[in-house]
Amino acid sequence: MPDSNNYPLVSIVLATYNGERYLKEQLDTVFQQTYPNLEIVTIDDCSSDTTVSILHHYASVHSNMKVYVNERNMGHIKAFEKGISLSTGVFIALCDQDDIWNKHKIELLMKEKNGYGMVFCDSAFIDEGKKNLNRKISDIKNLATYNNCLPFIIGNCISGHAALFTREIALSAIPFPLDIIHDWWLAFVASSKGTVHFVNRPLVQYRQHADNFIGAIKVKGRSKKETQHDAIANIRSRIKSFYEKCPDTNIEAKKILAKLNKSYRSFSMENNFLRMMTFYKHQSGLLALKKRTAFRKWLFCLKMFFKIV
Repeated sequence: MPDSNNYPLVSIVLATYNGERYLKEQLDTVFQQTYPNLEIVTIDDCSSDTTVSILHHYASVHSNMKVYVNERNMGHIKAFEKGISLSTGVFIALCDQDDIWNKHKIELLMKEKNGYGMVFCDSAFIDEGKKNLNRKISDIKNLATYNNCLPFIIGNCISGHAALFTREIALSAIPFPLDIIHDWWLAFVASSKGTVHFVNRPLVQYRQHADNFIGAIKVKGRSKKETQHDAIANIRSRIKSFYEKCPDTNIEAKKILAKLNKSYRSFSMENNFLRMMTFYKHQSGLLALKKRTAFRKWLFCLKMFFKIV
């Protein structure tokens, strides 16, 4: 075993909530990681099943694991924020309660960090019984190395479980806004400050099931959580948050976000035209994550005259 003192500490932050069904399998793959210097920080968000007992059992066996149990339910976004705040690593990796990690995941991502604020890998989809669904995130989104935040204004391709990022990025992203999923917010912050680097390997088996809070593909039984009215309100708030967070030194992105922020305030003719033309002019960046033909991207831009989501 390599001397862990020669390796920067990586904090794995795990947020749990009623995760007893898959948690042991996930924890086993965390503790099988070949990277030698890890701490595991777990935040339980008031589980009512045996999740906390499972966490305490693993902590009794592994001295590098810490368990914190919330007194009240915070929601997964603030649970991850709390876990990051309680971690001490130079680098941080987020962990869900129901996936399966390749045992070399942290080691390989650390080898690729090379000064990047964030690195991330591909993920392969499995069902609740671990059956391979023969699809990866890269089959539905354009995973690549990105050196600007424009693609992350409209969507996200960096799942929290696939990313490793510096403490500097994490602290600059806190506090997490409640209307933006934590991994999306982290990806935007990291890409607004520098390059996010893609490692073209599926190092996570990403479990899809009806109880996923967020899933990348449709699963029978998973309910739609947002009305059209809520979606419009959320996207307006999201664009405003992105605009305010984007550094002034990122001049081009700041200008584009200023136009979008204005255009998303209402459905006035002026704002509709501004929104549509902003998408047309900057579609190569704004729609970079979308796996669509040039014609479908053109239609998407046209649609922005009539819709904002």
